[in-house]
Amino acid sequence: MIHLMRSSGAQEMPDDIYQGYIHKLRKYARRINKVPYQNHVAMILGPRGRIMSLGRNKIKTHPIQAYWAKRLGKDHKIYLHAETDALIKCMNKHGGPDSNGRLESVYDTDILVARFNKDGDTASSRPCDICAHMLQSYGLRHVFHT
Repeated sequence: MIHLMRSSGAQEMPDDIYQGYIHKLRKYARRINKVPYQNHVAMILGPRGRIMSLGRNKIKTHPIQAYWAKRLGKDHKIYLHAETDALIKCMNKHGGPDSNGRLESVYDTDILVARFNKDGDTASSRPCDICAHMLQSYGLRHVFHT
Protein backbone atom coordinates (compact mmCIF):
# COMPACT_ATOMS: atom_id res chain seq x y z
CA MET A 1 0.00 0.00 0.00
CA ILE A 2 1.24 3.47 -0.82
CA HIS A 3 1.76 5.97 1.96
CA LEU A 4 0.91 9.54 1.09
CA MET A 5 2.61 11.64 3.70
CA ARG A 6 3.16 15.28 4.34
CA SER A 7 6.89 15.45 4.29
CA SER A 8 6.99 17.62 7.39
CA GLY A 9 5.35 14.83 9.40
CA ALA A 10 7.21 11.88 7.90
CA GLN A 11 9.40 10.14 10.43
CA GLU A 12 11.14 8.03 7.78
CA MET A 13 13.00 11.05 6.43
CA PRO A 14 14.90 13.23 8.91
CA ASP A 15 14.40 16.95 8.39
CA ASP A 16 18.01 17.70 7.43
CA ILE A 17 17.95 15.04 4.70
CA TYR A 18 14.52 16.23 3.51
CA GLN A 19 15.76 19.83 3.33
CA GLY A 20 18.77 18.71 1.28
CA TYR A 21 16.50 17.01 -1.26
CA ILE A 22 14.19 20.05 -1.36
CA HIS A 23 17.20 22.26 -2.06
CA LYS A 24 18.19 20.02 -5.00
CA LEU A 25 14.62 20.03 -6.34
CA ARG A 26 14.44 23.83 -6.02
CA LYS A 27 17.66 24.20 -8.05
CA TYR A 28 16.30 21.76 -10.65
CA ALA A 29 12.99 23.67 -10.87
CA ARG A 30 14.77 26.99 -11.37
CA ARG A 31 17.05 25.54 -14.04
CA ILE A 32 14.39 23.85 -16.16
CA ASN A 33 11.33 26.04 -15.82
CA LYS A 34 11.06 29.19 -17.84
CA VAL A 35 7.49 29.86 -16.65
CA PRO A 36 7.55 30.66 -12.91
CA TYR A 37 4.24 28.96 -12.10
CA GLN A 38 5.15 25.59 -13.64
CA ASN A 39 7.34 24.44 -10.79
CA HIS A 40 5.98 20.96 -10.08
CA VAL A 41 8.91 18.56 -9.80
CA ALA A 42 9.54 15.01 -8.56
CA MET A 43 12.57 13.00 -7.50
CA ILE A 44 12.83 9.20 -7.29
CA LEU A 45 15.03 8.06 -4.41
CA GLY A 46 16.60 4.62 -4.51
CA PRO A 47 18.48 2.58 -1.94
CA ARG A 48 20.38 4.62 0.63
CA GLY A 49 18.74 7.80 -0.69
CA ARG A 50 20.44 7.81 -4.08
CA ILE A 51 18.72 10.14 -6.56
CA MET A 52 17.66 7.92 -9.46
CA SER A 53 15.78 10.47 -11.57
CA LEU A 54 14.15 13.88 -11.65
CA GLY A 55 10.92 14.81 -13.42
CA ARG A 56 8.71 17.82 -14.03
CA ASN A 57 5.30 18.72 -15.35
CA LYS A 58 5.33 19.18 -19.12
CA ILE A 59 2.86 20.50 -21.64
CA LYS A 60 3.13 17.38 -23.77
CA THR A 61 1.35 14.06 -23.76
CA HIS A 62 2.72 10.62 -23.05
CA PRO A 63 1.11 7.16 -23.48
CA ILE A 64 1.77 6.16 -19.85
CA GLN A 65 0.03 9.29 -18.54
CA ALA A 66 -2.85 8.75 -20.98
CA TYR A 67 -3.20 5.09 -19.95
CA TRP A 68 -3.53 5.89 -16.24
CA ALA A 69 -5.84 8.85 -16.90
CA LYS A 70 -8.14 6.65 -18.98
CA ARG A 71 -8.19 3.93 -16.29
CA LEU A 72 -9.56 6.49 -13.85
CA GLY A 73 -12.05 8.00 -16.29
CA LYS A 74 -10.10 11.23 -16.72
CA ASP A 75 -9.24 10.94 -20.42
CA HIS A 76 -8.53 14.68 -20.71
CA LYS A 77 -5.68 14.58 -18.13
CA ILE A 78 -3.04 13.36 -20.58
CA TYR A 79 -0.32 15.94 -20.06
CA LEU A 80 2.83 14.62 -18.46
CA HIS A 81 2.94 15.02 -14.68
CA ALA A 82 6.20 15.29 -12.74
CA GLU A 83 5.71 11.88 -11.12
CA THR A 84 5.22 10.16 -14.48
CA ASP A 85 8.16 12.02 -16.01
CA ALA A 86 10.42 10.87 -13.13
CA LEU A 87 9.22 7.26 -13.51
CA ILE A 88 9.81 7.26 -17.26
CA LYS A 89 13.32 8.68 -16.83
CA CYS A 90 14.08 6.12 -14.13
CA MET A 91 12.87 3.26 -16.37
CA ASN A 92 14.88 4.55 -19.31
CA LYS A 93 18.01 4.90 -17.17
CA HIS A 94 17.72 1.85 -14.91
CA GLY A 95 15.58 -0.64 -16.85
CA GLY A 96 11.95 -1.30 -17.68
CA PRO A 97 9.51 -3.99 -16.53
CA ASP A 98 10.62 -7.56 -15.80
CA SER A 99 8.85 -10.63 -17.23
CA ASN A 100 6.07 -10.26 -14.62
CA GLY A 101 5.48 -6.62 -15.54
CA ARG A 102 7.04 -5.38 -12.30
CA LEU A 103 9.33 -2.39 -12.60
CA GLU A 104 12.39 -3.51 -10.67
CA SER A 105 13.99 -0.12 -11.32
CA VAL A 106 11.34 1.69 -9.22
CA TYR A 107 9.94 -1.08 -7.01
CA ASP A 108 10.41 -0.29 -3.33
CA THR A 109 11.81 3.20 -3.99
CA ASP A 110 10.53 6.52 -2.66
CA ILE A 111 9.39 9.61 -4.51
CA LEU A 112 9.45 13.21 -3.35
CA VAL A 113 7.00 15.55 -5.07
CA ALA A 114 7.36 19.30 -4.64
CA ARG A 115 5.96 22.55 -5.92
CA PHE A 116 7.63 25.92 -5.64
CA ASN A 117 5.99 29.33 -5.89
CA LYS A 118 7.39 32.22 -7.91
CA ASP A 119 9.67 33.19 -5.00
CA GLY A 120 11.14 29.69 -4.79
CA ASP A 121 9.37 28.79 -1.54
CA THR A 122 7.75 25.38 -1.19
CA ALA A 123 4.02 25.25 -1.84
CA SER A 124 1.45 22.57 -1.17
CA SER A 125 1.74 19.67 -3.57
CA ARG A 126 0.61 16.06 -3.60
CA PRO A 127 0.09 13.53 -6.37
CA CYS A 128 -3.27 13.65 -8.12
CA ASP A 129 -5.50 10.54 -8.09
CA ILE A 130 -4.03 9.42 -11.42
CA CYS A 131 -0.44 9.60 -10.20
CA ALA A 132 -1.27 8.08 -6.80
CA HIS A 133 -2.78 5.01 -8.49
CA MET A 134 0.13 4.76 -10.91
CA LEU A 135 2.74 4.99 -8.12
CA GLN A 136 0.94 2.37 -6.06
CA SER A 137 0.73 0.05 -9.05
CA TYR A 138 4.45 0.31 -9.74
CA GLY A 139 5.30 -0.52 -6.13
CA LEU A 140 6.86 2.67 -4.83
CA ARG A 141 7.31 2.48 -1.08
CA HIS A 142 6.60 6.04 0.07
CA VAL A 143 5.43 9.27 -1.48
CA PHE A 144 6.69 12.39 0.27
CA HIS A 145 5.29 15.76 -0.77
CA THR A 146 5.51 19.41 0.19
